Amino acid sequence: MKRRFMVYVVLLIVYMGVIFWISCLPGEQLTPESVLGIIISASVKHVSEYAILGILMSLVIAQVSNKTLSIIFYSSIFSSCYGILDEIHQSFVPTRHCTLVDVYINIIGSMTGVLFYLILSRYTNKKLKATGSM
Repeated sequence: MKRRFMVYVVLLIVYMGVIFWISCLPGEQLTPESVLGIIISASVKHVSEYAILGILMSLVIAQVSNKTLSIIFYSSIFSSCYGILDEIHQSFVPTRHCTLVDVYINIIGSMTGVLFYLILSRYTNKKLKATGSM
């Protein structure tokens, strides 16, 4: 239990560091996929980025509490607050800016990740119970 918790915490902190690092990059460096002729909207990037954060946050919170409402509440709050702070941080980076739309998109992404975690954990728990592995 403690080992798993520590692994999840380390993964979460590293991922939060990656988000912070990406937020430090100037705006023109944020579209490396354009070299391949692919265009991915900023909204899709934000939702994906924060959905992963929501999943990782849920993994950490689930190690502390097995109550579904606690997992939803704390994971959503913590990952959403990080999204808000990240947008504020971007306002200090040249060529970057903080927008309310991005804040909302980060929050939507965070909550999407939390919900995805809950759906996946319920599915895997049912599978484990059905096979008798629990």
